[in-house]
Amino acid sequence: MLTYSVVITSYLRSDLVKLTLESILDQDRKPLEIIIVDNNVKESESDLLRDLVAKTKKDVCQIKIIKTPKNSAAVARYMGACSSIGDLILFMDNDVVIEKNYSSQLIKDFELNEEVIGSQGVDSRRITAQINRKKSSIFKKVFIKIIEFLEISEVIGSKTSKVSPSICLFHPDVTKEFEVYSQWISLCASFYRRSAFEYSNFPQNFVTYSNSEYIYFSYDLYKQKAGKLIYTSKAKYTNIDTEEGRLPTIPLTYQLEVNDYFIFLKLFPKSIKNILIFTKSRVGRFLYNFFKAAFNSSFSLKLIYHSFGASLYPLVHFNKIKRGDLSFYEKDFT
Repeated sequence: MLTYSVVITSYLRSDLVKLTLESILDQDRKPLEIIIVDNNVKESESDLLRDLVAKTKKDVCQIKIIKTPKNSAAVARYMGACSSIGDLILFMDNDVVIEKNYSSQLIKDFELNEEVIGSQGVDSRRITAQINRKKSSIFKKVFIKIIEFLEISEVIGSKTSKVSPSICLFHPDVTKEFEVYSQWISLCASFYRRSAFEYSNFPQNFVTYSNSEYIYFSYDLYKQKAGKLIYTSKAKYTNIDTEEGRLPTIPLTYQLEVNDYFIFLKLFPKSIKNILIFTKSRVGRFLYNFFKAAFNSSFSLKLIYHSFGASLYPLVHFNKIKRGDLSFYEKDFT
């Protein structure tokens, strides 16, 4: 029988960690251990986290905290993986709760098929969002179709679960039951075999909120044919809606651009088709950011300025990104 360790990266949101822990400890298939990786910058936040763990019952499994040298979710996840001892590792964010049978449902994938290297369920909030989207106005549906055509972030209701050269993620129709082999899985609540780290790792040069490290890691595994990745509706989790612990708009906008360039340059062939797809998505991202800033109820020239700045930023640092040196972003925004 396969055992599993849980690795939770924790930055702020200490009040939500309690809910995350409760959902893990309530699993019908218990973990071997829970490792909370303290990614906090302020000691006061670390104290809150330690107090919470001290008050949590440990009759199900051991719960321990380790501290990261800097605020980086990618670094934190890898530290947690290196400290774990289970056959499988369940990576979780500290604002996620999983249903009681989440672990047992997904571990079956690994036990039934040795080729499976990663598996994740579906976010219940995503299901609700897609149901509401189907009920939305024609104007909103047209707007969403434009966004999807430009491949700014994600495409919903696809026949395949893939990563485009735009670094846009394609999802199946989550309102229906599904189980697909995917080119990617997220790190909100996903299982991986330990052997995955023999092939790839989370980019250790991604800092702070570390957007898109899950895309790099899982798509790199897919490209190397390290094993099969499963995305399924048979297990569900809920990503709690909170702004705490997330990046402010301006550094987030710049980070998304830098990380997307990094992933494209590292993992995708530089064919004319791929370059055109990626360029289309960059133009689309700029237009989206610009119009969002221009027509926001709280109009801000600063945000309009940064919609231009974020688009140009990776071009200015293109050679550094190509070399894998993202220290310029860390210097400018942390």
